[in-house]
Amino acid sequence: LIKLLKGQLKVNRIALENTDIVIIRDKQGKFNFDPIFESPMFKTDQEKEAEKAKKEQESKDNEDEKTNPLDLLLTSTQLHNCNITYIDEQTNMTVKLLKTSFDMKSFKFDNSFKIDFFTDVYLKLNDMEIESLNVALSAAASLNEMDLTTAEIQIVSFILRLKDDTTIVTKGTISNFNNPKANLSIKISDLCSQSLLSIMELPEFKVPEIDIQTLTNVNLDNSLVTIQKLDVTVLDSTINATGNLNYGKEELEYDINVVINFILDKIHDVTKLINPYNPTGTIQANLNVTNKSTVVSGNVSLFNICAFTP
Repeated sequence: LIKLLKGQLKVNRIALENTDIVIIRDKQGKFNFDPIFESPMFKTDQEKEAEKAKKEQESKDNEDEKTNPLDLLLTSTQLHNCNITYIDEQTNMTVKLLKTSFDMKSFKFDNSFKIDFFTDVYLKLNDMEIESLNVALSAAASLNEMDLTTAEIQIVSFILRLKDDTTIVTKGTISNFNNPKANLSIKISDLCSQSLLSIMELPEFKVPEIDIQTLTNVNLDNSLVTIQKLDVTVLDSTINATGNLNYGKEELEYDINVVINFILDKIHDVTKLINPYNPTGTIQANLNVTNKSTVVSGNVSLFNICAFTP
């Protein structure tokens, strides 16, 4: 009680275990929980306006009074083995988060806190069906007393695993929530046609590893994305891109510079379609891609290109 009077609130643990949650939106756009908010226990608009006016008056009366913000410490928040289902009858979509676990430790507004999350995602949208997408996140976050310009999330590991074949691991930081800056490292392992079969049919292929390094700034006020660095490495070939995207207009505006160094000798084992031709050599390109013109400008150089007719 003494700590509460001093503006300090400590909650040791909030936990939810072995729970099934189902959210449904029907064809008319109404949710299955709407009747709860329509019950008399919730205030009418007139009552809300009266309470708002009262609070504004009290704020004016105490304008010179100093108040301290609540110092909240939430020691542990946990979900364990919970299933969350969302059914949208308007779009014919079903999303299930199965065996979901969430653990947030030592939450405070002025210190860093840890987040661990795991779930197994099932998604069905019309004819597309993803039966198993494992999602795991381990991160540390700092809100810096809700100063969003200095808030930061440190992604220790964000892992997506599709059908026990393809794995995507992301690490890095996201800072300044007002105008986010993302510095990320992404590794894709064993990308193959079998993993994507439920999403689209593609010729048989398998890429053992793709490395991506990106540094991106987003100006939310101007709807502008600045790509300072996007480096992709696959089978010793590289793609490097920089540029800008503006998503605030009626049509997406973009101006991207792309440098490509593509080594043909390394792609023989990617797909059986290429093997008979046994291509060799190197393709290098420096290109500019923009929405202002339908033509990609730049130059392309070919070195020691060779292929065989089966």
